[in-house]
Amino acid sequence: MFDVTATTPEVGFWLHPEARGASHAAGALDLAARLAARSGLTELTARTLTENLPSKRSLERAGFSFVEEAIGRTPAGDDVSLAHYCRILASGEERQARGSR
Repeated sequence: MFDVTATTPEVGFWLHPEARGASHAAGALDLAARLAARSGLTELTARTLTENLPSKRSLERAGFSFVEEAIGRTPAGDDVSLAHYCRILASGEERQARGSR
């Protein structure tokens, strides 16, 4: 999680090619959501390249909803088309996170 505001952080992920395809990213995103809910945050945001279908699938498997496509700047300074996603954190996630301590 990074760029945390009072209610919302952004999440990102990268997997080694040998670890891809086993739902590790979706599982990690779900754990991040539980941690965020436990911390009192209300939603998570994420961005990926519009052509990165595996990342888009991982976000959707982890409960994120597509919001929009927009031009954004990468850490390398390139302007690219990005798919923006959001996951609203339910109060039940916070209770679940507390119960799993």
